[in-house]
Amino acid sequence: MTTQVAGYVSKTDMVAALIRELLMTGELGPGEQLRQRDLAQRFGVGQTPGREAMRRLESEGPLGCDTHRGFTVVVADLGRVAVYEYAHSPLLLSLMRLLWASLHGGPRVSRTHAESARQHDQILAALAGGDAGAASARTYQHIMGADPVKEVSG
Repeated sequence: MTTQVAGYVSKTDMVAALIRELLMTGELGPGEQLRQRDLAQRFGVGQTPGREAMRRLESEGPLGCDTHRGFTVVVADLGRVAVYEYAHSPLLLSLMRLLWASLHGGPRVSRTHAESARQHDQILAALAGGDAGAASARTYQHIMGADPVKEVSG
């Protein structure tokens, strides 16, 4: 039997949360390199929690790791996440990257690429115009392949 202390947050969890916050605020931008030593000093922790936090964020998507360059902030693939960019949420983008990666090339759909792109443009136009209702309906229609719900007058 193990006991957990209520409210305990590990140093790794804390550093990961702080890095996510830096990503959300734009203080860390695409392509920016992260160094373990700098993060450890900035957050007042050892290098191990910093490295573990960066590994976690690498698995979630917002960070990448190259053998020679170390960890860097990932540059978004806008072709797959253009709609999600409007949310300005690195966590949402990370989750979508994980989903796309797990689907090995994305979901299988019966519509043509041109039709899918046209539907994406409609969703983006609704978002840009601030029409949440239309964006929601078009997103539902796109995902479900359904016609929009029409009211029937009596």
